[in-house]
Amino acid sequence: MTKLNKLTIASLLVFIALNKTASAEQSEFLNAIKNINLQSIGANETVEPSDNRSQNINSEASINDKLEQKNKKLQMKYEKLLGSYNEIKLNGGSGNAESQKTTISVLTNEKDKLNAENTALRKQLADATSTLSAMRKQEELSFASQKKELSSLGQENARLLNESEATRKQLAEAANKLASLEKSSQQSAILKTNLLKTPEGKNSYSLGVFYYDKINAEFEKITKNNIKLAPSLMIDGMNDAFNKSLKINKSEIMENVVKIDRIVQSINSDYAKKILKLINKKKYEVLANGSFLVTDKSTSKKYSENEIVTFDMLEKNLNGKPILNTMNTNVNFNQIRDPLLRKVVSEGGKGGAMTLYGKADILYKNVPDGVSPESLVSITFMLK
Repeated sequence: MTKLNKLTIASLLVFIALNKTASAEQSEFLNAIKNINLQSIGANETVEPSDNRSQNINSEASINDKLEQKNKKLQMKYEKLLGSYNEIKLNGGSGNAESQKTTISVLTNEKDKLNAENTALRKQLADATSTLSAMRKQEELSFASQKKELSSLGQENARLLNESEATRKQLAEAANKLASLEKSSQQSAILKTNLLKTPEGKNSYSLGVFYYDKINAEFEKITKNNIKLAPSLMIDGMNDAFNKSLKINKSEIMENVVKIDRIVQSINSDYAKKILKLINKKKYEVLANGSFLVTDKSTSKKYSENEIVTFDMLEKNLNGKPILNTMNTNVNFNQIRDPLLRKVVSEGGKGGAMTLYGKADILYKNVPDGVSPESLVSITFMLK
């Protein structure tokens, strides 16, 4: 009996000890659950999309939906955890201590997972809020940029409209002027037609035709002598003289006329005929002093800037008797100041040959000894 009582007492003590251990663990578990700072993500924490930025409504709503779903799952786990705890608490007096310890351990793990998910959810919410804030800021900047660009386009459009209106007015003015000129021209044509029926008109018109034929014949005669002229500008000169609106002063006009006359006389002179017979069909040009520059040979290889030009100069009478030969003369192309020599070098080119024909007193500043001033001579430039 004594042994039985001792055994019963010992068993009771062990049971009490186990109950105390379970109670301690239950109390610790309860405190852990109470320490879970679970926040509900309600409507007041949802970041609402801006009314004037519809392009991001779907993305923001999607983020809020996902966070809300996770929150609901978290709440369910939290409620399940509390339910499990309450079940342990209600059944605290029943069941063995080992089973309670196992249940508490499982619930503790669930509690830890719940804490971790709660922390992750908070981080996701913070990240989502930051992302949406950045998106809104970017939208505001984009909206401001678009507004500025739209304003600029509006100003440019207004400017173009003003220019278009100004151009339209100018075109209208030009059209009016053209119509006025056409009307004036028609009236002038009518007046001329009527005037041509009178003796005064017929005489004037007849003289115009007569003098034009003479001028045209002289023009053809001059051009046949290798003198370049522009027929249209000759007519312009006559019109400008009639309207007293000359584009060249009269002194220069007279110089040009005298020069042309000298050339024509030189070509028609006896010595010119000798020269023309000698040069045959070669290309030539009559210079202002009455001499002839003949192209014996021309090449496409032209001298460049600062290049050294080397040439031989052969001087002789028209009968072939030598006067003077100057060999291997060197000169920098840029330093050629004499217009005639530059013309010879430029037109002849490397390997070309140009010959100058004329009277000795025209070609030489100082006529060489033994050469008559009136004699015909030639100077040939052999370019290397």
